[in-house]
Amino acid sequence: MELLAALIFFLFGGFIINIVIKAAGVAGKTVKAVAKTAVSEGSFKDTLEEEFASDEFFGKLILRLQNKNKDGLEITQVMLKGNLPNITLTAYWGLKIYDITEFEQDSQKPIQPVVSAFNMFREPGTTIYHFESAPFQLSPYKTYSNLIPLAKFYPEMLTVPYSGKRKLRIVLFMGDVNNPVKFTSGFMRQNQPVHLLKSIDTEIIFKEKGYLEAIDDADESTTLGIKLAVAVAMADGTLDEREGFTIKNFIKDNIAFYDPNTKNILKKMFNDAFKEAYNKAKNSKLSLSKMISRLNEIGTKKIKYDAIELCYDVMSADGVAEKSEIEILNRIAKDLKLNKNIIDKIKDKSLLKLDSSKSGTTSNIETILSINKNWSKEKINQHLKNEFKKWNSRYQNLSEGKERENAQNMLNCIAEARKKYAE
Repeated sequence: MELLAALIFFLFGGFIINIVIKAAGVAGKTVKAVAKTAVSEGSFKDTLEEEFASDEFFGKLILRLQNKNKDGLEITQVMLKGNLPNITLTAYWGLKIYDITEFEQDSQKPIQPVVSAFNMFREPGTTIYHFESAPFQLSPYKTYSNLIPLAKFYPEMLTVPYSGKRKLRIVLFMGDVNNPVKFTSGFMRQNQPVHLLKSIDTEIIFKEKGYLEAIDDADESTTLGIKLAVAVAMADGTLDEREGFTIKNFIKDNIAFYDPNTKNILKKMFNDAFKEAYNKAKNSKLSLSKMISRLNEIGTKKIKYDAIELCYDVMSADGVAEKSEIEILNRIAKDLKLNKNIIDKIKDKSLLKLDSSKSGTTSNIETILSINKNWSKEKINQHLKNEFKKWNSRYQNLSEGKERENAQNMLNCIAEARKKYAE
């Protein structure tokens, strides 16, 4: 029960548990902070924060957010400093994000989960934001003496309930790889084995409609995404069974949020859209331009990224990147006017899923490497240098297995292109 109370406190700001700090203790810590600042390089604010960072559950810890820009994308890193649990454990870091805007004003209002446009940052079986780091070995007396980046999120790829200035609660936790922390619809289940938990609040302005505001158009937008995915799947004239399963899993994830009755309604609507698109594509009557135009008219950025990521997942589902599929994908991505850097990340993730043992996996080097044949040789070679740097870094950081083989396959494609476009 004490652990559960601790979780509630850190998740929801202590509305249930009240901590009383004696005045003498506060004064003592303030004086100590002044003394420490005088002999260190840190600011008084930083030193004061360290003095007040202790808590009876998880020791002295400091959690901070740091914003940075990489490849034109705004990234928020979650940084931690302090003493880790004094145990031996194969551990991982997890991150959840909640919208507490209305809850802060009225505790009777619900805390809302935040939705992610990236599949890689989602709770399994839902669209709710969820991050887990790679496993690491925790040993007793381990300390982060400096702020260490442990998790990250892309603000542009988050969707909150409503637009405008929103207050978010960022929750970092440590779990056991062999007994992971379980969540249902974004919230931690009772009596979970959490070995560290810390939260920090931040405010972000969201210009697009939130998922509760856009609910009237969301159903139609999602059906358009499904139809675009069918267009990609049928680009080679056939619908592979694995491509069909990918679309069905997308439908399943997108109705997970709803009550049973609404689920059944949406399931029928999305399945009907799937069948309709398939039949039209078989008869060459599926209009890509009309679907894209309508999605641009009513779709939020999150739903557009959902659609393009589904399309790339469909492309890689059968293990082969067909030229016809990639050409349609390039057109969809361009006409939806999405961030190219984000699209490249989605595309690269899908390329790592390909089956490098299949002939024709990279049937067209220019298409796979996004080379425009109208570019000058100088521009093509600069592009290839950037691609080599990116894929070589990925190859070095991946473990043995399918993804590393595919990274090597991309390096082989780059080497072949360099020969073709040698300066």
